[in-house]
Amino acid sequence: MICTLNMHKLFRINSLTLYLHFSLYMIVFLTLSRLMLALWLFERVEAVNGWYPILLQGLRVDIATLCILLFVPIIYSLVASHKSSNWTVTKHIIRMWLTLIAISLVFMELATPSFIQEYNIRPNRLFVEYLVYPKEVFGMLIKSKLPEWLNLSILTSVTGYLVWKWVTCYIHRPNPVPIKWRPLNALLVLLLMTLGGRSTLGHQPLNPSMIYFSNDSCINSLALNSFYSVLWSVKQIINEESN
Repeated sequence: MICTLNMHKLFRINSLTLYLHFSLYMIVFLTLSRLMLALWLFERVEAVNGWYPILLQGLRVDIATLCILLFVPIIYSLVASHKSSNWTVTKHIIRMWLTLIAISLVFMELATPSFIQEYNIRPNRLFVEYLVYPKEVFGMLIKSKLPEWLNLSILTSVTGYLVWKWVTCYIHRPNPVPIKWRPLNALLVLLLMTLGGRSTLGHQPLNPSMIYFSNDSCINSLALNSFYSVLWSVKQIINEESN
């Protein structure tokens, strides 16, 4: 994440290069987080022969998550004007979006061990429902888990700073694609991102029930990432309220 002239020249290819490398960094982080959680729960993972489904299906979930989170900025980058004044605005939007994504993913993974200790599962709808009572929740955290949450806050803040600086160094005014090719490029990326987000050619898109493989709900949840788990819970809550 060090800004250098060589990096600036090396990656001066197109507007998708930044998103590709950002996705690879996030996938590596999420995979390492999942692996550490599995090692922490080693005996339970071994009991259900869970290493293969956790890691393989976890990669599938991570790709789907990033396709969902990066869908809007990628399409926007492809169709946005590359004039100097417009590109300045575009750079700020991209930088803020990627930093927010990184902070969200890192925060949720760092908060996962404490949540598993408390509820024996990755963050889910309980995580969302407790946000309705912020005063009570934060009061409890300060009393019982202050050191853990201080570390979490510091690490998340450092992540946000590093990603912001990295994107600032990395992003540049890309070699503009001819206007006549932009709709085709956007269409191709749109199809790929949609397929990646759905993660299946079936009628229903990816959902947790497709990747659960044992009777241990906690070990099943390791195949998800915590951001996806909470995102799915929010979707379920919204569906329940609409019904």
